[in-house]
Amino acid sequence: MTTLLLRPKEKLQASVRFMQQAGIQTVGVGLIEIERNQPEIDKFKQQISNLCVAQQKDVHCIFVSTHAADTIVDHVFNWPQGVHTYAVGPSTARHLGPLGIAIETPNESNSEGLLALKSLQNIKDKTVFILKGVGGRPLVPTELTARGAIVREIDLYQRLRCSPTVETQQWQPHEITCAVATSGEIIQAAWDEYDHSWLKSLPLIVVSRRLVDFAAKLGLNNVIQSAGASDAQLKDAINDFLEH
Repeated sequence: MTTLLLRPKEKLQASVRFMQQAGIQTVGVGLIEIERNQPEIDKFKQQISNLCVAQQKDVHCIFVSTHAADTIVDHVFNWPQGVHTYAVGPSTARHLGPLGIAIETPNESNSEGLLALKSLQNIKDKTVFILKGVGGRPLVPTELTARGAIVREIDLYQRLRCSPTVETQQWQPHEITCAVATSGEIIQAAWDEYDHSWLKSLPLIVVSRRLVDFAAKLGLNNVIQSAGASDAQLKDAINDFLEH
């Protein structure tokens, strides 16, 4: 029983190693990779570094992915202590650890959870930076703008298709018991890469209700939702599936 783990190329080796150490036979495939947008990174670095202490209290920064967190940690070495800083979930918060600041996270690790935070309710005329990749859901910027915030979307990176795909080892479709996909881009890339009838027959573990719906639109109905996108949460979902 082998699990097919579909992750961005940059996360592939670590995630596969985690699963194998947990006793799950796993093959990893990278269908997308991350390319950083250096001009946008440099522009944001200057903006955030130039904030005076009085300005910082009126600035909110929302990190919507671990990629966004890693990018800023690698480039901004003196994060302003007075800026209100948020992470969409605990994994993103952990990646922001080197900044040495308090990070606020929602109870529900998604856009809806962020929007429910008390500190993001009364933000009229406050500046909100949303640190993200190209694309993504429009819900957070749209809703915060409606609340009167001055929203700035910072596209720190973009996702590109891997050509060729990156595989941790050779594998055959008949060896795979279930697959794991952690984003809509990855589900779409798998749909474009593999035989549709095989994918439809394969149980697929995804990380949110939104991805369950996305997969269903492609005709993938044998879909299981995990509790989240961390390796530990994915491990638990895989084990639950294999035990039933």
